[in-house]
Amino acid sequence: DRLSEFENSIAEDADSSSWVPLNVLDAHDAYVLKVRFAPGPARLLATCGSDGTAQIWQSH
Repeated sequence: DRLSEFENSIAEDADSSSWVPLNVLDAHDAYVLKVRFAPGPARLLATCGSDGTAQIWQSH
């Protein structure tokens, strides 16, 4: 449910304490299982949760 911006860090870095949340996506009633970005100019983000729902977001 969180998008994070990170500086001086790489995605594989296990220490996320320096990450700063950009936005909280409050759409699922349970854990988010998958997050996928759609390539191209549409800039879509898809999330699916263990509550059986899927959401499509327009990212900026």
